[in-house]
Amino acid sequence: MTDDIQHIDIDAPEFDGTPRALREHVAKLQAANKALASERDTFRGQATQAALGDVLAGYKNPERVKRDLLSDSIDPLNREAVEKWLGENGDDYARGDGGSAPAVPSEDAAAHQRLQQTDLTDPADMTKFEAAQAEITPDMTGAEVKAVYQKHGL
Repeated sequence: MTDDIQHIDIDAPEFDGTPRALREHVAKLQAANKALASERDTFRGQATQAALGDVLAGYKNPERVKRDLLSDSIDPLNREAVEKWLGENGDDYARGDGGSAPAVPSEDAAAHQRLQQTDLTDPADMTKFEAAQAEITPDMTGAEVKAVYQKHGL
């Protein structure tokens, strides 16, 4: 018999004499284990998507590249391994032209146009920010950090 509770069949004839409360408890544990495994797989999938999103953005068919990457047992969360694999196999996949901008929805077109026509001012003087950052310590509270920023006019 196995110690792994997820593989125990509580309806098997060998468990007929087992107390009902124990069988119900095993069923609850199995359901909780299944829910946790599902949640873990969901989070693992989201982490994989986030890790591969920017790396695969330059390819015309990133899903194909991702599929082949995973079929070669490359850990998508290991950025060095992914970049090494892309260095060796990246030429096999068509790269995107990168020239076309994403389409702007029609209801946002006017706002987008206003943003494009706005004259931008010179960037802010970063010396104030750098001076404030130099004074901030890890043990400061939020109020103390806010006071430092206000002192420097940020």
